[in-house]
Amino acid sequence: MLGVSIGFFILFLAVAFGLGSVFTRYPQPQTGLKYVGSVYLLWLAWKIATASTVTGI
Repeated sequence: MLGVSIGFFILFLAVAFGLGSVFTRYPQPQTGLKYVGSVYLLWLAWKIATASTVTGI
């Protein structure tokens, strides 16, 4: 829960200091971040899907 709170605060500060206007003016970095984030999420999903199960607990 602490990580979520800290992450939200950092995101809030980034938007408050104008990061949103940078992405509005230059949309290419935002598109790149979308692709990188999508690939990362797919990699995480693959790791979870192929993880071995723990038995005997």
